[in-house]
Amino acid sequence: MSKKPFVSDISGGLARPGALKKASVAAVAVAVVVAGLTGCSSSGTSSTTSSDKTLTLYDGSAPPSLNPMLQSSKQVTNNLAYDSLLIQTGATKFTPELAKSFAYVGTGNTKIEITLRSNVKFADGTVMTAQGIEAYMKAAIAASKITTDTFPVSSYSTPDATTLDISFSKPFPYAQLQFDQAGIFGTPVSPKALTSTQLGAATFGAGPYKLDASQTTTGTTYTFVKNTNYYAPSKQHWQKVVLKIIGNNASRLQSVEAGSYSLEQGAPSDDSTAKKAGLDLVTNPATSIYGIMILDREGKIVPALANLKVRQALNYAVNRTADAKAIGGTAHEQIAANGYVGYYDSDVYSHNVTKAKKLLAEAGYSNGFTLPILYEQTDPLSSTVVQILVPELKAIGITVKLTAAVGIQTYGTDQASGKYPAAVQQMQGQVFTLTTSRIFAPGGLFNPLGTAWPTASFESQYLTASAESGSAATADWSKLGQYITDNAWLVDVAGLSSTYYTSKDLKVPPAWGVYPDPVLMTPTN
Repeated sequence: MSKKPFVSDISGGLARPGALKKASVAAVAVAVVVAGLTGCSSSGTSSTTSSDKTLTLYDGSAPPSLNPMLQSSKQVTNNLAYDSLLIQTGATKFTPELAKSFAYVGTGNTKIEITLRSNVKFADGTVMTAQGIEAYMKAAIAASKITTDTFPVSSYSTPDATTLDISFSKPFPYAQLQFDQAGIFGTPVSPKALTSTQLGAATFGAGPYKLDASQTTTGTTYTFVKNTNYYAPSKQHWQKVVLKIIGNNASRLQSVEAGSYSLEQGAPSDDSTAKKAGLDLVTNPATSIYGIMILDREGKIVPALANLKVRQALNYAVNRTADAKAIGGTAHEQIAANGYVGYYDSDVYSHNVTKAKKLLAEAGYSNGFTLPILYEQTDPLSSTVVQILVPELKAIGITVKLTAAVGIQTYGTDQASGKYPAAVQQMQGQVFTLTTSRIFAPGGLFNPLGTAWPTASFESQYLTASAESGSAATADWSKLGQYITDNAWLVDVAGLSSTYYTSKDLKVPPAWGVYPDPVLMTPTN
């Protein structure tokens, strides 16, 4: 079988299949402050000694676990301690990092071959091998309870110490997106640590830094120091990186204001304050889409949700134009962002209360019904979205019963419990197949009730597009995107690009994941 060259640009159809991407389901404030910086070039790629440089990160919540194989792990800490096989460097561009090459073999997107660097050691001194990466992948699948519906691996082969071949039982396109800096398989763990009881509280990666337990207080402060076994010392711009947890938004912003070389992931409500403080506003290229995920598509908890007309009524009830303006975003009725795979160029739902009420009456719910909705209270945007939606749904006779989860970990646990028929969710607009698989595949991360694919046509369309490439794949993913909207399995409201508040002396590269990568940040002077 022929082997395709490394695909560094997937602009023919950007998609992230499988319930594997470690992406936050709610916006979490992150701040960065750099202290004592000297000897760095303005290019942002210093090769000088960094003995007196400390990077301080501020976050609103502590990492539930430092185990990178868990969906609940934070990308910020993973980036520090775990280098990835590939690294995303643009909207559709990837370059090898721990891998030397990554390619599909043959046609149909059913086999990939990964060639590893031969000079890499983990922080504990263990040499990285293909056999070790295979063991790591199997451990990650078990740890995150990943099913073959979302990652259909059928076999592994390791012809030598630096070559790993992976075969899939069905088409699995754009697999490289599961091996980048935010992918579940992109953060290899030392083989010696795969069964360690300390994996959630310590680090065992091949990244530029490692956790220093002596300077760490779980839940409050996490200190990372240089990994002396790191294969690329020129990328270690900081002598030390400290993550500090501050729950109060205003206090985090004040901490950034007080320091040089600083960054914070902001919220629209804080934009004016950040500008007055003299901070720059840098926009994340990725688009987050907020809306309601209908988890109970079969009507097991709320029978009305199994009815197409009811779901369409929910969509007609939403005034997306006004809602988007209120939260500083753009109106969105679909889960794909403009310019990415899955996006379709038309509008299905307008704000029409009369039509919404008519659909409810036709479905047998002229008196409305009660809809329980879960949301994360500590995410300002999710809280704002849900407060906007309550009166809009009330206007067509639907009474919303809210459950507020305090913190992302509680939200994830509550959602996975299967007790809630709907939840306000943040979804990444540039990862259509990831989101689709997470929500609709039987083993998907956001399918807590374990329902089957919505229809046979849905599954067929998904598999057909997965086996294609180029313009054919792009066209079929767009058709599936509109099919999802036509069937109203989601109630998307608005799309927003994450904004970071930065000091004028810090260079921050585009963040293609949920968080900017602190390893790549450098001073401008």
